[in-house]
Amino acid sequence: MEEGDHITNEIIQAIKGSRVHIIILSPQFLGSRYCVEEVFEIIEAHKADVTYHQRRLGITVFYDVQRTPQINETQFDLSKQSRSLKDKWEVWLEALERISDFKYFKYDSKTTFQWETLQEIVAEVLTFLNVHNIRSNDCTNIRISRQRGLHDVFICHCVQNTQHNVVSVLRGMLHSRGIGCFVVGYAGESEYVSEVEKLIENSKVHVIFLSPEFTGSKQCLDEVVQIMRKYSSSSTPDTFLKSNIIPIFYDVEPTVIRYQQEGSASDLRNAQEITQQEREDWSRALQCLCQLKGALYNTSTTFQWETLYDICKRVEYLVMDVASRNDDIVSKTLYKEKISQVSRILRSQKAQEVSLIGVYGRTKSQFADVLVQAFRSHFEAVYPVYNVLEKVRDPRGLSNLVKKVRKFLVQRSEWDESCWQLLESKKCLVVIDDLGNNIEQIRKFLQEVQKNLKNGSLLVMASEFRHMLEDFRLDEFIDLSLDDRRGIVNICYGERTDILQQFLNHLEETFYMLGLDVRLLDKVDVESNSARLQDAAVLLCILSENFRISDFQSIFSNAPIPLKTIYVSYGSYPMDESTSNTNFNLEVNFDKSELDKWEFRSMINKVVQSLNGHEKIMEATDFPVGLAQRVKEIERLILEEIETSSERSVRCFGFVGMGGVGKTTLAMSVYNKLHRKFEKSCFNLNTSATVANDSLGLVAVQKNILANLLDRYNDEQVHDEVHGKALLSSRLMGISALIVLDDVDESQQMHALYDPLRSSLGPNSVVIITSRNKRILEWTAKVKIFDVTVLDKEMSERLFYWHAFMKPTPPPELEEIAGSVIGACEGLPLSLKVMGSHLYQKTDLTYWKESLLRLERSENKISEVLKISYDGLGSDAKEAFLDICCFLIGEEEGMASMILEACYGIGLSLLAELSGRCLISANADDDGKGRRIRMHDQIRDMGRDIIRKSIRNRAWDKETANNILQDKKARSSLRGLSITSHIRFPKGASHCIWLPELRILVVEEEEGKTHEKGLCPRDFFKNVDCGRLRWLRWRSAPFKKLPLGCLSTHIRLLDLSGGSEIRELPMDMLTNLRALDVSGCRKLKGLRPSIGRLTNLTYLNLSERDDITFLPQEMTRLSCLQQLIMNHCTSLKVLSFLPTSLQTLEFKMRSDKPEEEARLQSVNGPLPNLRKLILTHCPRLQRLHLEATSLRHLDLSGCGGVKELDFEGFSSLEHLNLDLCSSLTTLDFLPSTLHTMSLSMDVNQCGSLQSVNVQDSLPSLQELIIRWCPKLEIIQLDALSMKRLFLEGCSGLKELD
Repeated sequence: MEEGDHITNEIIQAIKGSRVHIIILSPQFLGSRYCVEEVFEIIEAHKADVTYHQRRLGITVFYDVQRTPQINETQFDLSKQSRSLKDKWEVWLEALERISDFKYFKYDSKTTFQWETLQEIVAEVLTFLNVHNIRSNDCTNIRISRQRGLHDVFICHCVQNTQHNVVSVLRGMLHSRGIGCFVVGYAGESEYVSEVEKLIENSKVHVIFLSPEFTGSKQCLDEVVQIMRKYSSSSTPDTFLKSNIIPIFYDVEPTVIRYQQEGSASDLRNAQEITQQEREDWSRALQCLCQLKGALYNTSTTFQWETLYDICKRVEYLVMDVASRNDDIVSKTLYKEKISQVSRILRSQKAQEVSLIGVYGRTKSQFADVLVQAFRSHFEAVYPVYNVLEKVRDPRGLSNLVKKVRKFLVQRSEWDESCWQLLESKKCLVVIDDLGNNIEQIRKFLQEVQKNLKNGSLLVMASEFRHMLEDFRLDEFIDLSLDDRRGIVNICYGERTDILQQFLNHLEETFYMLGLDVRLLDKVDVESNSARLQDAAVLLCILSENFRISDFQSIFSNAPIPLKTIYVSYGSYPMDESTSNTNFNLEVNFDKSELDKWEFRSMINKVVQSLNGHEKIMEATDFPVGLAQRVKEIERLILEEIETSSERSVRCFGFVGMGGVGKTTLAMSVYNKLHRKFEKSCFNLNTSATVANDSLGLVAVQKNILANLLDRYNDEQVHDEVHGKALLSSRLMGISALIVLDDVDESQQMHALYDPLRSSLGPNSVVIITSRNKRILEWTAKVKIFDVTVLDKEMSERLFYWHAFMKPTPPPELEEIAGSVIGACEGLPLSLKVMGSHLYQKTDLTYWKESLLRLERSENKISEVLKISYDGLGSDAKEAFLDICCFLIGEEEGMASMILEACYGIGLSLLAELSGRCLISANADDDGKGRRIRMHDQIRDMGRDIIRKSIRNRAWDKETANNILQDKKARSSLRGLSITSHIRFPKGASHCIWLPELRILVVEEEEGKTHEKGLCPRDFFKNVDCGRLRWLRWRSAPFKKLPLGCLSTHIRLLDLSGGSEIRELPMDMLTNLRALDVSGCRKLKGLRPSIGRLTNLTYLNLSERDDITFLPQEMTRLSCLQQLIMNHCTSLKVLSFLPTSLQTLEFKMRSDKPEEEARLQSVNGPLPNLRKLILTHCPRLQRLHLEATSLRHLDLSGCGGVKELDFEGFSSLEHLNLDLCSSLTTLDFLPSTLHTMSLSMDVNQCGSLQSVNVQDSLPSLQELIIRWCPKLEIIQLDALSMKRLFLEGCSGLKELD
C-alpha cells in the first residue's frame, strides 16, 4: 500500500481480488474485530461469485481449536467484544458457520508437524490453481538436485521443545534444497536410532538446538559429546578445529548453557544416575560448543522463516562440494581427448607453418572457449573472432575486420609497414567462430588473415555446418557431433508385480515421444548394472512397498548414487524417508485415485530438462499410446534408407492418413527423436492453415524455414513466393537439415517449399511431409510413403481409458459401456481423445448410453464425436469455442484470454475448459517465450461447419463474409468478422447501417493487392454502427481517423499497429480500452495528454514511434497499466511520468543500426510494482533514478554510457544483465537477492570495469559471468551459494576472493 491509503479499503479489495482465502482460526480469533470482519468479507466474496466453487478456494485451519459441525458463541469468548459491536454478532456468526464448509486442516501446536502440514495446505492451493489454469508463471517450484549421502546433516534437539515446529520446518527446508538430514525420533527415521553414532560421524554438518530442557536429556548430551569429539584435535582434546557445527540457542542465553550455574535449568549437578566422568564430558562439550558462532532464537520476537532461511543457507554452503561445481574443470575433462588432438598438431608444426584446424558440432563455441583457455600461454597473441558473417556483410566489412584483427595481434592502434614484420614474427592463436553459411565471404576473410600468420601460429575455424569446413584444406578436423548425444532415461523399480504394467508403458511412451530412449530395470537389473548406472544422466527410481529408498541406496553401498536421481512414490506408501534428491510424491494408486497429471507432467519436464537443457522439443500429447512402437519402426526405416542408399540426396518421407489419425503427433515424435542427428531442424506446424490465414501466405512458411535454419545469419527480406523459392534454393546450400512440413494439401505448396529444399539442402537431409492427399506426394519423385492407420482395439482402449478415467483401467460398472463407445470411435485417436475427455468424471450410466446412441446413429463418426463434445459445453464456452475456430487460432494465449474476457467476462477459465476437453491446445512459440492457441483442423472445420449450416453469425473469409452480409437477418446476428481490406462487399451490404451484435472485427491490409471495385471495408465501416464492438484489429490501416462505425465505447482491445495512417484517436470514446497497440503509427505525432483518460488500460505498445519525444504527465493516471512496450522509440530522451502500476517496461533498440541510436538519457520515477525492466542499446543512458522495490529482472545490455549504478532501490532484484556496459568502472554494491549477473564485453571493445568489491553478503548469487574486462583487478564477493563463475579475457585480475 501507498502512504495515506485506507487500510480497510485495501484489505477488502485484496479479499475480493484473491482466488484463494486461508483462515487460521485460533482460540483468540474472535477477540479481534478485524479478523471477524475479514471472514465476513471473504464469505461475501464467495457469495458474489455464482460459480465460486469453481473459481475460488476457501481453506480453514483449526489452530488449537476443535472443529465441530457449527461454530457458535459458546466456542469462543465474546467478552472481549465491545457492546456496540454485539449487534453484528448474527451476521458474523453466519459467516463463521459458512467457513466450516471450507476445506479444512487441523493443527495442534503440540503434536502436529509444522512443515508437513504446511506442505499439505500448499499442495491444496497449487492443485486448485493448476486445475483452473490460474497459476502464475512465476510460481515455480525450484528443486536443487545434489547427490549426497543418506544424511548430510545431523540435527540434535530436545523432542518436546522443538521437534514439531522449528526442527520440522528446518528439516523440510533442507530437504527442499536437496540436502538430506537426520532427526532422532522423527517420523520415518526411527529405524536408524541404533546407528546414531555412525550417523553423527558420517554427517557433514551438525545443527544443535539448545533449549531450556536440553540439558535434562541424557541422549541429547551424549550426542553433543560425540559431535564435539568428531571435530576435536587428537593432540589437544580440549581444542576444537574449525567445525561444521551450528548451535542454535532456542529461548535460552548462551551464557546459561556455557557456565551451567548452580540452580539454573542447565545445572548438570541435578542429573541423577550418571557418573562423574559423564558429567565432566557433558560440561566440557557444552562449554566448547558455546564458544562457536551460532544463532539466537527467541520464540517471542524471532520471525521463524527468515531466521531458519539464514541457517538453511549456511548449512547449504557447508555441505556444498565446491570442486564438483567448477565448470572449467568439467569442460576440460569433457574435451580432454580433443584438446590432445590440438596438442599433437602444435608439437608437429614446423617453425614457419601456420596450422588450420576445423571444429564441428553444436558445442563448437564452448570448445573454442576451452581451447583459448587451455593454450593461451602457448601464444604471444590470442584473438577470438565471433559473428564473422555479420561483420563482413557490409561493403567494407571484410577489410575493416581484417585490419582490426591485425592491429589487435600486434597491439598497434595504427598500421604501418613495420607491423607486417612484427606480425610475421609473432606466434598467434586466432579463433574464428560463427562462420555462417556463405562460403565465398568466409574464404576471402580467411585468406587475408592466414597469409600473414607464420611462426607456428594456429588458426581455428568453428562451425555448425560441416560443408563449410570441408571446403578448406584443414590440418585437423575435430568432430564434436559424436560427443553431442543425450543420455538414456533409466527407470528403476522393485519387482514387476509391484508396478502396473500400464503405468510403466505410459512412462516409457511419454519419454520416447519427447525423443528420449528409455531403459526399464527391475531390482535385479539395477544390482547387476549399478556400476554402469553411476554415469547415468538421469535415473528415475519408482518406490513401492517392496522397494524403498533404503533398498535402492543399499545397491550403491560401495559407489556414489548417480547425481540426478529422481524418486517417484508408487502406491499408498508415502515417501517418508530422508533423501537429498529431487522427489515427486505422485502416490500412484489407481485403486483409490486418478493419476495426478500436473505432478506427472512436472516430473517429466524435470527429466527432459536434465537431459535436453533448454533445447526446443515439440509438445505432442499427454497420452502417447502406441506411439513408441510406430516411431521406432519409422526411425529404423529412415536411418536405414540414409545409410544403405548409394545416393546422397535429400530424402523425402510422407505420412499419409485420414484426418485425426495422428499424423502430426507421429511427425512430432519422429522429429523429437531424430532432429539432433542433423545440423539444423524446423517443424512447420499446420502449413495449410498458415497459408490460408496469414496475409503473407506461403511467404510466411518460407520465412519460417529460413529463420530456423539460418538462425542469426538470416537477414533476407522475402518479397514474394518466387523470391522465397530463390532464397530457399541459394541460402541453404549444403546444410544437413530435418524439416517437417505438416498438413500439406496442395501441389502449389509442394512446388514453393519442397522443390527448392530438395535442390539446396545437404546430402542425406530429410524432409517429412504429412498430408491427407496421397496423390500430392505420389507426384513427388523418390518419396517413401508411410500409411498412418487407426489404432487396434488394445491401443484404442488404453488411449480412451486415460482420457475418460485418468487411469489405465475403467471402473467395473462402466467397463461394458466404455467398450461400446470405444468400438464406435473406430480406432481414430482424435475421436477417442475428444470422446474420452467429454465423458471424463461422468458417472451417470444413462449419460453414457445417450452419448453412445447418438454416436452410433451418425454416419460421420469423427464429426459426431466432435459435435457431442461441443454440445456438452456451456453457452459461453460454446461461443468462445466458435470465436477461436474463426479468429483466434495462432493468437498468443494471453491476448486470446483478454479477447474472450472482453466478450464474455472471463477468459482463462474458458480456455482451461476447452483445453480440458481436448478441443484446443497451447504450444510454445519458436522462441519459447510465449504460447499460442492451436486447434486440430478437423475440430476447426467442425466449428466452422456449425456456423455455416445453422448459426451463421461469424465470417472468417471472403466467401463467408459475402454470404452473411448480403442477408439482412444474418447481418443482424453477426458476432465476428475477419476479412482482407481489398475485397468487395456484396451489393446487399450497401444498405446495412447497423451490426448490433458485432464483437470482433479483424481487417488485414495486404501489400501489393489491388482493391476490387465496389464497396470495400474502409467505406463500409464509415457508416455502419458497431456499437458492441470489443476487439478491433486493423493493422496498417489506410484511414486518418477511426471510421465512425467502429467508434464503440465497448472496445476493449484496439490494434492499429504496422504503420497505420491514423492521425488521432478519440480517447473520450475509448475509456474502456484494456489493450492498445499503436506501434509504428508515426503520424499520430507524439503522445497527447488525452492518453490519461484510458484509466482501464493494462497493455500499451508504442514501439517504432520516433515521433514520441516525451511522455505526458497524464500517463501517471493510467492506474491499471501493467505492460508498456516502447521498443525503437529513438526520439525519447527521458522516461518519466510512468504509472506506479507498471509491471513490465521494455525499451529495446537495434544494436546493428547506429543511425537509429537511442537518445534516451534517463529513467525516472517510483515504480513499486515493476518486475521486469529492459533498456538495451541506449548509449546515452548514464543513470537510473528509480525506486523499484519489486524489480526482479533488469537488462541494461548495450548501454555503454552507464558509468555507475545505484541498486539501493532494487531490493528484490534477481537477474541482472550488464553486457556491453563498457563505461562501468566499479561495482561496490549489489542487492542481496541477486541470483544471476552477466558482464560480457565485446572482445573488440573491452570493458572499463576495474573492481567488483561488494562487502555485503550475496546469499542468493548462483551465477556470475564476466568476459573481456582486461582492466578488472579485484573480485571480492561473499557469495556462499555460487554455482557457476565464468571468467574470460580478464587478464588484469590480481585478487579473487
